[in-house]
Amino acid sequence: MQDETALEPLTRQQIFISEPFLSPVGNLILSVTAPVFDDNKRYLGFVGGAIYLQEDNILNQILDKRHHNESAYTYVVDKNRHIIFHKNVERIGEKVSENRIVDTVLSGVSGSMIAKNSLGLEMIAGYAPAQLTNWGIVSQSHKSVALEKVYGTITDVVLSTLPLMVLTLLIIILLAMKIAEPLASLAQALKEEGLDSKIDPRKITAWYFEADYLKKAFISSHERIEQTILKLDQDSQNVQLTQLLNRRGMEKALATFKACSQPFAVLALDIDHLSG
Repeated sequence: MQDETALEPLTRQQIFISEPFLSPVGNLILSVTAPVFDDNKRYLGFVGGAIYLQEDNILNQILDKRHHNESAYTYVVDKNRHIIFHKNVERIGEKVSENRIVDTVLSGVSGSMIAKNSLGLEMIAGYAPAQLTNWGIVSQSHKSVALEKVYGTITDVVLSTLPLMVLTLLIIILLAMKIAEPLASLAQALKEEGLDSKIDPRKITAWYFEADYLKKAFISSHERIEQTILKLDQDSQNVQLTQLLNRRGMEKALATFKACSQPFAVLALDIDHLSG
C-alpha cells in the first residue's frame, strides 16, 4: 500500500475504504480496513483487505450477473467520482466529470431518470447511494431497448389475453341479445297492436323477472282494452231502454247469417217514443 493510504486508517481509527490506487505491481485496487480495539477500547491497529478492481471480485459476482440483455449494465462510483466497477474493465479507475446521474446519486438521493451517458446515448437509469461506503450505484439500460422490451411485454400480454377477451365479448353480446329479446318482442307487439299483430304476447318467453313483469302488465292492459272495446261495441248495438238490438245490431246479425249461408227471416219493428 502507498504510505498515505496506509496511514489514513491509522489516523481515522474507523472503517475506511480508500480511493482506487495502483499497487506496486500495477494492479488497480482499493483497500478496506476496520479498526481493532481491546477490551479497554484502546486502539490496537486495523485489519484490512484489498479488492482488485480489474479482476474477478465480489462486485463482479454481485452486480455483473443481474442483467438479461447486453445494453443493460451497472457501474459503481466512489465519493470522489472514480469508477470502481464497470462491465467495461478499461473504464475502471476513470473519474466521471459531468454526469447528471452521478451528481444525483452522490448527493445521497435514490431514484430514476432518463439521461445521456458519456457516449451521448439516452439511458433509463435507476440509482441508489450506499450510505456506509459513500458509493453511488447506477443501473442503466438504453432507452430504446428498454422501451422495446416494454412494448414487447405489452404485445405478449395482449396476444395471450386476446382469445379470452374475444370470448368474453362474444358472451356479453349473446347475453345482451338474450336479455333484449323478450323486450324487443314486447315492444313490437305493442307497436303492432290494432294492426293485426302477428305476435302473441302470451307466447313471448320472458325468462327473467323484469321482462316477465312487463309481459304480464302488457297482457293485463291489453285484455282490459279489449273488454272495454267489446262493451262499447255491444252498447252501440243495443237500445239502452229495452236492451234489444237496434238497427246497427240487426245489420250485423244479418251479415253474420249471410256469411254462414244460414236461412233466416226478419221481423223488424221500429217503435219510437218509448219513453212517452
